[in-house]
Amino acid sequence: MIVIDPELDIWVWSDSPHVDRVLGWADRTPNLRDWIVSQGYMLPNQEKPMRPKEALEKALYVARKPRSSTIYQSLAEKISLAQCNDRAFLKLRTTLQQWFKEE
Repeated sequence: MIVIDPELDIWVWSDSPHVDRVLGWADRTPNLRDWIVSQGYMLPNQEKPMRPKEALEKALYVARKPRSSTIYQSLAEKISLAQCNDRAFLKLRTTLQQWFKEE
């Protein structure tokens, strides 16, 4: 059994310039990560928000961008999962890779 804690939304918070663009924060001041810190979703030394889903929803609301599956698709196409260090997420990824091996 794999339990992802925190939410799956954690992978969205990669330190990639694509995140700001896809979430509607390109060329905004402050940048998205600084804004997330200022709103109390993340401490300055953290890699990911403590409440990633809430942080994502609030960022989209402020950017006036509706939440949609297209956002996740765009992020998945642009952001590598190689840097993700969440143990539950890594276990899920490894399990899926084992189940769906390329032949």
